[in-house]
Amino acid sequence: RFDESGLAPGITSYDLSRSGEFPEFDLLLVEYTRSNWRDLAHTVREIRRRSSAPVIVLVRSELADLTVAALGAGADLVLPLNTSEEVIAARCRAGLEPGTPHF
Repeated sequence: RFDESGLAPGITSYDLSRSGEFPEFDLLLVEYTRSNWRDLAHTVREIRRRSSAPVIVLVRSELADLTVAALGAGADLVLPLNTSEEVIAARCRAGLEPGTPHF
């Protein structure tokens, strides 16, 4: 469930264009609503450069180019944006399980 900012409790929004120290995250959930696969790949590569946490990308459309770009840049999982909250939460829990591969 989400609060008035659109974020679930305990979730932080972060602007990758900010310079300085990148916070430590247990898991990164990226909502990508554009269709430019190059921008998506750049975003995921920038996240990967700064963090080893599991990365789940939610994409607006199921374009193969977006999925391939995100996975090729280092995302652990790509899901359509219309995936149910229950499935997203289950995937997040799986990615946070200690001692198990991310996905």
